[in-house]
Amino acid sequence: TKSNTFGEMRSLLSRCVSVVILLSWAQLLLAHVGSPSVHVLHPLDSQELHGDWQFHVLALVENAATVELSVNGDTVASVTGERFAVLRIPNLLLGHHLLELSLKDSSGSPLSDQPQAEVWVWVRTGVPNVQQTWSFRLGIPTPVDALLPPAANHVQSDGNLTVIWTCGRCERAWEGWVAEMLSATPHASLRDPAMVTTATNALIVVGPDSQADIEFTFRVAAYVLRLRAAGNRVGILHLAGPESTNNDDERKVSAQYVWYAWAHYVVRQRWSSSVSGLSHVHTPPLGFMGPSWPVAQDCALAGATPNACPATRSSLSVAILEASHPDFGVTGEEAHVAAAAMAEGLGGGSTKLDGVGTAKVRVMRDRGHLAEAGLVLVPCRAKHPDADTDSAGGECESTLLYAALNAGVVPVIEARDWVPRVLPGPLPFPVVPVGEWSRATMDAQELLEMKERTAAWWRQTKQTVAAKVLFLALEQNLPAATTRPIPCVSDCDCLGGDACRNSECVSSPGLAHCPHSSRLFNHIFTNVWVINLRSSLHRYESGLKRQLFKYGLKSKRWEATDGRNFTSLDLQSVLAEGLISPQFDVLVGDPTHTVIAVAATHVAIMKNAIERGDKWTFVLEDDALLCPHFAQAFETHWSALPPYEEVDAVFVGTGSNGRPPLQIVNEHVWRPAQTVGMHAWAFSLHGAKRLLAALLPFRIAIDSQIHNELLDKLNIFAFPEPAERFAPGLNQSGFYPPGSNYHGLASVDKRFPTQIPKDFHPPMTAPVVVITTPLDGASVPSNETVLFSVLVHNVVLPLEGQTRVYLDSQLLGELNGTWTTLVLPAIAPGPHTAEAVIVDTNGVELGVETAVTFTAV
Repeated sequence: TKSNTFGEMRSLLSRCVSVVILLSWAQLLLAHVGSPSVHVLHPLDSQELHGDWQFHVLALVENAATVELSVNGDTVASVTGERFAVLRIPNLLLGHHLLELSLKDSSGSPLSDQPQAEVWVWVRTGVPNVQQTWSFRLGIPTPVDALLPPAANHVQSDGNLTVIWTCGRCERAWEGWVAEMLSATPHASLRDPAMVTTATNALIVVGPDSQADIEFTFRVAAYVLRLRAAGNRVGILHLAGPESTNNDDERKVSAQYVWYAWAHYVVRQRWSSSVSGLSHVHTPPLGFMGPSWPVAQDCALAGATPNACPATRSSLSVAILEASHPDFGVTGEEAHVAAAAMAEGLGGGSTKLDGVGTAKVRVMRDRGHLAEAGLVLVPCRAKHPDADTDSAGGECESTLLYAALNAGVVPVIEARDWVPRVLPGPLPFPVVPVGEWSRATMDAQELLEMKERTAAWWRQTKQTVAAKVLFLALEQNLPAATTRPIPCVSDCDCLGGDACRNSECVSSPGLAHCPHSSRLFNHIFTNVWVINLRSSLHRYESGLKRQLFKYGLKSKRWEATDGRNFTSLDLQSVLAEGLISPQFDVLVGDPTHTVIAVAATHVAIMKNAIERGDKWTFVLEDDALLCPHFAQAFETHWSALPPYEEVDAVFVGTGSNGRPPLQIVNEHVWRPAQTVGMHAWAFSLHGAKRLLAALLPFRIAIDSQIHNELLDKLNIFAFPEPAERFAPGLNQSGFYPPGSNYHGLASVDKRFPTQIPKDFHPPMTAPVVVITTPLDGASVPSNETVLFSVLVHNVVLPLEGQTRVYLDSQLLGELNGTWTTLVLPAIAPGPHTAEAVIVDTNGVELGVETAVTFTAV
């Protein structure tokens, strides 16, 4: 009996041990496999999305086959088999949206009845405000610690910049380019591919690795978040590769741009149509890396073929690529023939300078003596490996161009679309129509003078880039002594209303005068309106009134609508008139109402012109600043416009945000791709009618709506920078302010603080409620149903509260939507008062209310 009992106990113990072992293995296996999860890295909860470049969800997916994205309950994208998932968000209307992520197994079955992650986002207009509290109010997202090692090194920058190289291979290739851009900025550099360093003022260098490795994109995003969450100033130096046209590659490549919204500033070496136009993104010329480039060999002009011949120094020679060079390009043969013609013009007849050898064509095929040439032709295909692709075909931003500039040689380039968006004008070297190289002919004296102007322009360009980076990195400007005043001969040589005194332009208490005839300007425009607030009359008197008097130009003051005085009833009125759309809180929810006020003012001027039948109308905002020789420059540019019937509007001065023009009509007129600011523009009578029909109701700022929707539909033109003979040294004198790439004959006067936001809109944080119907003071039938429509912005209903509607102090009901209607039966005849009040989830009134009075008859 004892033996049997012992055997049973041993058997039972053995079974228990087996169960424990199985349970242990199951726990280990479960721990290894883990439960399904998804963590969102971008966007952050309550983040604002300002454009297509931000419409990506970056999610870290664990132990699931597929992640699915829904927007406001509708499935819009899914990714299978990727731990680092990038999901494209479709274009969204302005306003509030719910993003939800759900997981599925390999059979496509949901792993949960509820979404595993959700994020609320706001879609806005304008540019990111990196100081906003949304950035990190909920702490660092979970993926940050999962993607990065613990922080191990902190640098106290102490007024300097800490440059952190995260890319292993890019430092050696790009360190010269980076050093030149940072030449004015005190800085120290370190390598940290592991991304464990934190610094109080960091510039993170990100190489092209981020395009080939999506995990690297996630790690950089996590690194930026970690630095920002610790309260540090963060910049990004993005050494980006070319963008892809493949949809899947584009999704991963453009996912890099999510970093940009979290950085205080971004510097990138390559133009991008998606992000380079943002005001906190700076894209300096690509060629600052300045590699050595081809050897030039002299060939006798008579040969005119690319055969090697003995090298002879000649500063008047014309250099071009060898025909067998891989970058010779489709325009190479024409360029070679033109080079021979240029060389003949430089070296022949009376234009030859004493002591200078006969001009020759120099054929380049190796690295070396580029500086010995006088001119170098830069065909479109003489490209940099990372250069942008021109819309006319070919990759055109050329390393050869920058090598020539660094060597003191005058380049000759074609008028491709990339030129105005990358190179600050006016350019001192020849820019010829595509394929028309012979247009760059000149004599020897002209070439030597052009070399001096080109060298000065290139030095100034580099100093401008260095000053811009200094300001971005340390928020400091270079000492004023770096900019010398432009000497003047007459008042015409000076900006705005300034006068020439002792060969220097000064702001004089007396009135300046430029005697050039203003007859054409005054003949064209029946009305020249200067928009000015009643509260800022001094801006008109001391600003544009003096400027226009200087040139004898006639004008009138137009009193601007003051958005600061707008009430809820004013909003109801402009909504009822159809001036603005109620769906977009950038208009309704803006606490300053400047966007509505600006639009209302320009619309009123257009309607006035239509009523009067004015053929042309010119509009100036009171902070406009006229270029030197304005009347003469205006006559030259205006005369280059197409016929009257083919022009709807002309932006005499505007900003491009760095975008190239849609079309270069001629050297004085462009078709713009963007119009920043309404400070100086003109419209025709038929243009006013077409603009009003296309613009109303407004959904965003008037200039933004024009460049978003109308530039390819209406005949809208803009003026580039004036010719050097009209306005010498405009860039050096600071005529064009930084930020929006202004151009044209009128800029923005920095002496007057803007009252009309052009580059951003104020944060819209205060709740707004408007009764849209019935209208204040209206009459409604007493024997019919009454509709109470209420519009709410900047409060999420019903998540954060409700809107209560009262009639004559009696509660009618509660509304839960952003734009909702309450239907009531017939009400008694007589006067009535309707009120709308926002309450929170606890029923406490937030103090945001509005009321209208109406009469039932």
